[in-house]
Amino acid sequence: MHRCRGRFADWRALSHRQSISRRYRIANQFPDGKILWITGEFESIEPPRKLIYTWRLEPETDASERVTVQFEPRGDVTEVIVTHERIPNQALRDMHQQGWIGCLEGLAKYLEAQ
Repeated sequence: MHRCRGRFADWRALSHRQSISRRYRIANQFPDGKILWITGEFESIEPPRKLIYTWRLEPETDASERVTVQFEPRGDVTEVIVTHERIPNQALRDMHQQGWIGCLEGLAKYLEAQ
C-alpha cells in the first residue's frame, strides 16, 4: 500500500497496476473519516521520468481529468512537477491544488526523515 499524507487527507493506493491502459483505485480518507474514491487509467509510464494518468472521482463523472507527474533531476535532488488538467470548475481546481500541496509536503517530510 502506498501513502501520500497531507494536511487534508491520507491517500491509500489500494490496487494499482503500473502498466499502460491499466486501472487504479485510490481511497482518499479525510480526517473526519470520510473516504473519497479516485479511479483512472495509466496512459503513459516513462521510468524514471514521467507518469500520465486519468483521474475520476467515484461515482464516476462524465469526463476524466488528467494528471502528469514528472521527476526532474536537479543535482543531488529531484524536483517533482504535478500538472492536473481538464478540471471542470474553479472550486474543484482549488480543492485539487490544496490536496497536491499537502501530498507533496507529506512526501518531502517523509523523504527528509529517511
